[in-house]
Amino acid sequence: MKISVQWLRDWVTTSLAPDALADRLTMAGLEVDRVVPVSAAMNGVTVARVVNAVVHPNADKLFCCRVELGAEVLVDVVCGAPNVRAGLVVAYAAPGARLPDGRVIEHAVIRDVASAGMLCSAIELGLGDDAAGLMELADDAPLGVALGDYLQLDDDILELELTPNRGDCLSVVGVARELSVLLGVDLRDIVVPPVVAVIDDELSVVIEAPSGCPRYVGRVIKNVNAAAPTPMWIQERLRRAGVRGISAVVDVTNYVMLELGQPMHGFDLDRLDGGIRVRNGRTGETLELLDGQTIELDATTLVIADQQRAVALAGVMGGSQSGVEPHTRQIFLESAYFEPVTLAGVARRYRLHTDASHRFERGVDFTGQERAIERATAMIVEICGGEAGPLAIAECAGSLPIRQPILFNPAAIERVVGVELALGRVQEILTALECRVIENAGQLEVTPPPFRFDLELEADLVEEIARIHGYDNIPATLPSATMTLMQGSKRRDCDQRIRNTLITQGYFETITYSFIDPTAGRIVAPTRRPLELSNPITSEMGVMRTSLWPGLINAAVHNVNRQAQNMRIFELGMVFELRDDGLEQRHMLAGLALGTVVPEQWGEAPRD
Repeated sequence: MKISVQWLRDWVTTSLAPDALADRLTMAGLEVDRVVPVSAAMNGVTVARVVNAVVHPNADKLFCCRVELGAEVLVDVVCGAPNVRAGLVVAYAAPGARLPDGRVIEHAVIRDVASAGMLCSAIELGLGDDAAGLMELADDAPLGVALGDYLQLDDDILELELTPNRGDCLSVVGVARELSVLLGVDLRDIVVPPVVAVIDDELSVVIEAPSGCPRYVGRVIKNVNAAAPTPMWIQERLRRAGVRGISAVVDVTNYVMLELGQPMHGFDLDRLDGGIRVRNGRTGETLELLDGQTIELDATTLVIADQQRAVALAGVMGGSQSGVEPHTRQIFLESAYFEPVTLAGVARRYRLHTDASHRFERGVDFTGQERAIERATAMIVEICGGEAGPLAIAECAGSLPIRQPILFNPAAIERVVGVELALGRVQEILTALECRVIENAGQLEVTPPPFRFDLELEADLVEEIARIHGYDNIPATLPSATMTLMQGSKRRDCDQRIRNTLITQGYFETITYSFIDPTAGRIVAPTRRPLELSNPITSEMGVMRTSLWPGLINAAVHNVNRQAQNMRIFELGMVFELRDDGLEQRHMLAGLALGTVVPEQWGEAPRD
C-alpha cells in the first residue's frame, strides 16, 4: 500500500517529517517498508506550451517546435515525440537544466536546426514509465512555473506492509485515522455533501444473494463526457499510489477507493438491459472480463447481472460488455458491500487479485457506501459534466455484519502487558479508536466501529491499547520466579550410571522406534504377544516392540551397509507385552557388539 504524505496531510495536521511518521506507524504495528521521494532532484524544468510544430526540413520523424515559456518568451526546440502538437502543454527543460537521471541539457544543433532545450517525457522526468511520447500537462497549467511546484513534487511515499487483519488501513483515511490517534490530533473530516438529484432516472436494484451482498447502492448519471481528461492532480495522486490512469470515470472511482477504502465500479447504462440483479451465477454461464479473459460461472459465484446476463464478477472485476468507454454518455455507479469470505472464495477460484477484491476480502466499512458514491458523483459531475439521479439503495439488514459488544476488564492490561493505566486513559484510547464505550462498575462494554473487523475479543482490545500507549513506553522487566532443585529418581540415576559405564567401554547409545515389524518381533521373541497398532505408519512398524533387539539389529545392518564393520551399541528403553491382565511395560537394557574384539594393532592378533 503506497500512501502520499501530502494526501495524508489533507486529513490530519502534523509537522512531523516523513521518516518520523514512518517510525510512529511502524511502532504502532503498521510497518512502513520504506519512504520514497516522489521525484529525484531536478532543476530548470518548467511548464511550457507548444505554439506550433512543423515537420523538420531534414528529418521526417522530427518536428521543429516554437515553444512559449510564459511572459511572451518563445524558444525553438527540435522534438521527435509522436504526440507533439500545437497547443500542447508540456514540461520544458531549458539549457543548463539537470534531469533526475543526472543529465544536463545543453544547446544542440539537430540536422542543421538549432534546439534550445528539450521537451520531456514522463520517464525522462522520473514520473512514470511512459517513454512513447511527451508528458501532457493540463491546458490551464501556468506557463513558466517550475514543474516541481506545479505538480507539488515535494512529497514522499510511505510504502506500508499491512497485515491481513488491517484492511481498514487500505486507504488514505484509514492511515490518517491511525495517525490522528497516535499523535493525539483531530482527524480532519472532508465534507461530502449529498449530490442533489436533478433527474428522476433510477435503475432498480434487486439483491437475490443477500449472504454475499447485503448492501448495494447505485446511481444513474446522464449526459456525461466520458472522454474528458482527468485533472492532473488526480492523475498525480493515482500515480503516487501505484495506480495507472485510464479514463476520467474510472480514475475517479479508483481515487475514491484509495481515499475512502470503498471499491466502486462504473457501468455504461446504455449497455445494460433492465435493472441490476445481485445473484449467483448459473451453471454454464460465461462472462468476459475487462482484462479480456472469459470465465465460466457456476452457482457459487456471486455476480452483478442485468435482466439478461452477468455483467460483472461481484467485487472483483467488471465485464467488458458493460464497461465505460470514451463514447459513453450515461453511466450507472455501483458502491456495494460484499461479504469477505464469499469474495475470497471467488477471487481464488478464478485466480484473480484486484485492488477491489484485496479490500473486500479483508472487509470494508459496511456503512460507507453512500459517502463513497456521493464523493464520486460530485467529482464526476465536476470533471465530466452530467446530471445525477437519486440514490438507489437495496439492503438486507438481517445479513449485514453485527458489531457485538466486547466485555473488557481493564485489569487485563496490567496482567498481559505489565503496565497499569488509569481507567480514564483506557476509555480515552478506545474512544479515539471510534469504539463505543460504556462503563459499568469498573468494567467496560466496548463496541468496535464498523470498519474494524479485527476487534472481536478482550485480547484484541488489550493489543490496541498497548499499540496506542506505545510499545516503547512499556518498561523492560526481567521475569522473576522461585527456583527449587528437584531430587532425581533412583531409576534415572541408575540409568545414567549404566550409560556412563558402557560408554567408557566404547559403546554408543542408540534410540530406536518403539514400533517394529511384526515378523521381526516373532523371530526375536516368539513367545511374547505384541500390541498391534490400529493405524500404523507403515506395515514394517505394525506392532509395539516386545524386545529391544529388532531395533539394534536394524541399526547394525544400516551401519554395515555403509562400511562400518566394527561397532558397539546399546539401548535403554521400554518394551511392551500383552498379558491376560493387560499391557505390561518393562524397562530393559540390550547391547550389541560387532566386528573385532580390539582395534587392529601390532601386539594382538585380530579376534571377532
